[in-house]
Amino acid sequence: MGKIKSSHHTAAGHGNIARSQLAPFLSDHRIKLLDAIHQHGSLSAAARALPMSYKAAWDALDAMNNLADQPLVVKHSGGKQGGGTSLTRYALRLVALYKALDQEYQQAYQQLEPKLHAPLSEDDLHVAQYRQLLRRMSVRSSARNQLAGTVVAISLGAVNSLVKVEVSEGVIIVAMISCESLSPLSIAVGSQVLCLIKASHMMVQPPNQHQLFTNNQLLAKVARITKGAVCDDISMTIAGQKTLAAVVPCETVASLALAESSQVTVSFSASSVIVCCY
Repeated sequence: MGKIKSSHHTAAGHGNIARSQLAPFLSDHRIKLLDAIHQHGSLSAAARALPMSYKAAWDALDAMNNLADQPLVVKHSGGKQGGGTSLTRYALRLVALYKALDQEYQQAYQQLEPKLHAPLSEDDLHVAQYRQLLRRMSVRSSARNQLAGTVVAISLGAVNSLVKVEVSEGVIIVAMISCESLSPLSIAVGSQVLCLIKASHMMVQPPNQHQLFTNNQLLAKVARITKGAVCDDISMTIAGQKTLAAVVPCETVASLALAESSQVTVSFSASSVIVCCY
């Protein structure tokens, strides 16, 4: 995006940058929860007003507190109302900052909107896709493999659920998520998610060999091999120009005679896949 010259646009541009930096920590959903706590004076009342379950509200608040530099709420015990919860000054400032930046964001969008109404081809990047891509790219993780996709199926179990995510046409990744974790994520068929898999959890085998009891088995082609003292780092391509990275013991690479352009099967368990919402 080109540089915005007017002072009003420049302020909005800075607002977008700052708001995007808050995005991994805060969201409209979490802001509504903090607002409801401030308005109603207790977490239970805030959960009823939204509405959301009391446990989901606690989980969201715990997640924010774990990421915040200072406490977000103060708990009060006793009194005629039986205690309650209020926001700290730090939380009030945080919410106010988020709202101010969101307003700047909307103003900047309104200024740009006339230019965005030009006819678009099917291959052009739409505004919604642009925002979605920024959210994806704001996620930082030590997991080398990060694949964006769409949830296409969910199989609910008593304790764990299997979530199928299409990361490219015809390429499905299966993730195992505990039912307790599935609920606060609000994942449903059609949800846009990120799948994270550590490179060390990948198993590389000959193309016609498959692992029993492994949900994810994808055909791939070796693109690069970076040699190491104990393990080699292997970059592989799968369908849809997606890539996967695997850390494989040197003796395994040698025994399989792996080289660039080798066809392989890459396998990993559903429990190795972490699903993130954005």
